Amino acid sequence: MKKTTKTSVKEVIYFAELAQNYCDIIEEQATIPADEFIVECAGLIANLFAAALRFRNLEESTSPDYDCNDVSTSSDRIAELTTQIGEKLGSYNRYWEVVQPYELAEPVSITLGEDLADIYCDLKNGLIFFHGGQTTDVMQAAFHWELLFFHWGEHAVDALRAIKRIPYTDI
Repeated sequence: MKKTTKTSVKEVIYFAELAQNYCDIIEEQATIPADEFIVECAGLIANLFAAALRFRNLEESTSPDYDCNDVSTSSDRIAELTTQIGEKLGSYNRYWEVVQPYELAEPVSITLGEDLADIYCDLKNGLIFFHGGQTTDVMQAAFHWELLFFHWGEHAVDALRAIKRIPYTDI
């Protein structure tokens, strides 16, 4: 039988550093050339996904309830980021995706702007817990990121697939 261990605080701190770097890139995207922006996003998303796979045996802690509906992740702010990123990526913003790969279905139109902004939202909200300062807050952040991995992880995989197809010389 496979032995499972709990996620360490060190692993959560590493993930939080990646999450902070990703959120910084998204927040500063207006000042970053499109080619650099997309390469930085792809690298951070791949590392975040790999680091999230290491989260295991997490339980919701007894840390105080923080309001994760921070201004930086309000629906208006996410819509604004989606639009800004979409404009930056131009014709490479919209792509086609098959949502259920094991079922015969028509592809749906998705945007990288939405993928990147939704990842930002889920990671940023976890950073609110993380910056609470207590060990329980750090583990609450990990629980949050793991719980929402079903959402931001899907956007991460979809975004990486679309980014991989962009001829970087065209951005």
